[in-house]
Amino acid sequence: MRFVLGGKGYELDFETVAEAAKQVVPDDIDGRHKYYVVIGDRRIPVKQLFAEATGLRRAEFITDDAFRIFKKLGLEIHEFNSPHRPKAELSALDNPSSPKADLSVPDKPPQSDGKLHRFAVSLEADGDGFIVASCPQLPGCHSQGRSRQEAVRNIREAIRGYITSMKHYGEEIPVVDWELVEVKL
Repeated sequence: MRFVLGGKGYELDFETVAEAAKQVVPDDIDGRHKYYVVIGDRRIPVKQLFAEATGLRRAEFITDDAFRIFKKLGLEIHEFNSPHRPKAELSALDNPSSPKADLSVPDKPPQSDGKLHRFAVSLEADGDGFIVASCPQLPGCHSQGRSRQEAVRNIREAIRGYITSMKHYGEEIPVVDWELVEVKL
């Protein structure tokens, strides 16, 4: 199956995912992950397996991307601590290194750390008169506005949502070192 993430094309098939599943040591079940795939007798968090199968870093995609693509490949996705499945049924598949793991998923996103974070943002006019704002540090994080101010306001909101999702799933904010370079042409 072919798909596009962050403007780049990828190809993935069931065999590649199954091979990746053999190589990966599943993350501990600690409440950070909401969805998993069962391959063989192992539960592997969706985002972890997708990263292993594609070679992408977990910060380069969101769980919904992996979920959608795995569904199209015919993989069955399960939810940790689903109300439709008792914990006793899940415990047989638990990671042996974490037999008393907490399978709960937070009901709300983590609270803000109150720190000011800075992100580089590019602004570019498109053919329709909009200003497109992109945050290269957060792949796939884009927004737009009819004016520069509206585009900046909208990308701020997009960045907040992106980071909230990353924190919810236990992802680290990617650190990128930026420098403005002048070139004489």
